[in-house]
Amino acid sequence: MTPHTGSSIAPRRSDSPGLLRGLGPLDGASIIISNVIGGGIFIVPAFVAQGVPNPTAMVGVWLAGGVLAFTGAMAYAELATLRPRAGGEYVYLREAFGPWPGS
Repeated sequence: MTPHTGSSIAPRRSDSPGLLRGLGPLDGASIIISNVIGGGIFIVPAFVAQGVPNPTAMVGVWLAGGVLAFTGAMAYAELATLRPRAGGEYVYLREAFGPWPGS
C-alpha cells in the first residue's frame, strides 16, 4: 500500500492492519475548501430566506446571484487569457489604471 499523493509519510507495510494515516497539502486544502462551501450552503439560505420571504423570489435571488458569479468568473477567465502573467488582480488593475491603483 502506498501513501496518498502529496503525503510525506513512508509507505506502510502490507501486512500491518489499519488505514494509512497521512494527509498532504492537497488533502488539507480540499478539506478547508469543502468546509467553506458546505458552510455557505447550509447557513446562507437562512439569511436569504429572512430577507426574501417569498420562495419564488428567493429562488430568483439565488439564480441572479449565480448569473452574476458566472459572469464574474467569465470576466476573470477572459482577463487571464488576455494577460497571462503572474500576479492575479494586480496585473489587471495595473494594466487598466496604472501602477498606483494596482498596489
